[in-house]
Amino acid sequence: MKEKTRTIVYTVSASLLLIAVIGLMIAHLSWMAWVMLIGGLGYSSAHLSLVSSTPSASTRVKRLTRLAIIAGFFWVAAAVCRLNNVDVWAILIIVAVVFMAYSNISLTIMHNNTKQEQ
Repeated sequence: MKEKTRTIVYTVSASLLLIAVIGLMIAHLSWMAWVMLIGGLGYSSAHLSLVSSTPSASTRVKRLTRLAIIAGFFWVAAAVCRLNNVDVWAILIIVAVVFMAYSNISLTIMHNNTKQEQ
């Protein structure tokens, strides 16, 4: 996947996840689980394509990218649990948010540091 396409998929997926969480937590709309499922799949696919396009990345970048992929799978698991009315979906969302925040903030900081070194 090209960089521009990956960026668009990532941005749209992250926006869908935010809309889904707001819809589930505040408005209690049950169909928002489908939006979360699509957002989680897009988020995971954007990071999966990042792994394949950067084979010479450092070990820390690879680890953080894998953590972001796991966060995407937690989003998908939360959506599936919500669709099946399993009460553990809120806990999975919290875990996904923690993994997503840590990996994305760390990857952004590392990207900015490598940009400054060049």
